[in-house]
Amino acid sequence: MSQVWALGPDESTYVRFGNTIRDRGFVKGMRALADRYAGEALPTPLRWLWALLVSWTLPFGPRALQTVALVVSGPIAAWAVAPLVGFDWRVVALTALSPLAVTVGRRALQDTPVAVLTMALLGMAVRHNAYGFTACLISLISIREASILVLPAIAAMWLIVGGDPKILGVSVAASGAGVLLPLALIFRSRLVPLLRRFTSTKNTEYQKKNNGAMHSLLASLMIVSPMPLTLAIQSHASTPSLTAALSVFLIVHSVFPIRNPRFIIAGDILLRIIAALAVPWWAIPILGVADLWAIYRLRNVYDPMPAALASAFGMPKQTE
Repeated sequence: MSQVWALGPDESTYVRFGNTIRDRGFVKGMRALADRYAGEALPTPLRWLWALLVSWTLPFGPRALQTVALVVSGPIAAWAVAPLVGFDWRVVALTALSPLAVTVGRRALQDTPVAVLTMALLGMAVRHNAYGFTACLISLISIREASILVLPAIAAMWLIVGGDPKILGVSVAASGAGVLLPLALIFRSRLVPLLRRFTSTKNTEYQKKNNGAMHSLLASLMIVSPMPLTLAIQSHASTPSLTAALSVFLIVHSVFPIRNPRFIIAGDILLRIIAALAVPWWAIPILGVADLWAIYRLRNVYDPMPAALASAFGMPKQTE
């Protein structure tokens, strides 16, 4: 099997999580996983919701959740911004063909579902739906703790479109409680040692490799989505709220020390929304053909770091 289709160490760990839950039950399985966790690099049993989802979908194959996420990414993106611009099929078409999402989705099981759930969170913020916002935020952090990084951008969108800051604050506080309470109930006395081992995890070679320059994420987007990024920059004035959310999203993730494009698929989807709204219908097939060509060129990319992306397009590796 090609490396880009094979399950990597993280993905194999998730499958092990799912099998453990199926064999022992949810609570006993999670506690067993916590007992075995020795503080190695991610993933950790703290991602209990993802482990549970994997256990439910394993009969359909380990890639079931990722496949569903790729299929619904376009409609969810269009739904998320519908209160601002209406449900636009240009958005569906352009976001569904994200080369970054498709490339990552060949091997990673979690990143595309996280991106789709981030867009759902955006949709709740645009609608000022406190209950949906809280549920989506709890789910995101319970799937991957680093998802907390999307909160500044989503909170900015909530406020920009006229949401009540007090309700936002209550929703964020409720989300924090909603993240911690299940952890306390699931792991009980194991929680503190588990958190201690997790927070003491040393940088692995993978993490060091991903600690690139602050501009590396923007460079990656320029490589995989040059026309959508250019269109988004050119038309930023026509969608100020979306542009502001995208800007905050990219700034926060650029400051975060692990700068892998895997973590900004939602940002790529957001810039594609802006780009789709900037062009007429007849331009969407042209952009789609360019995306399909990019997907083909990236077919052998395993980890979408700037050097690998540049090499796939025949660019010098110094791009990183």
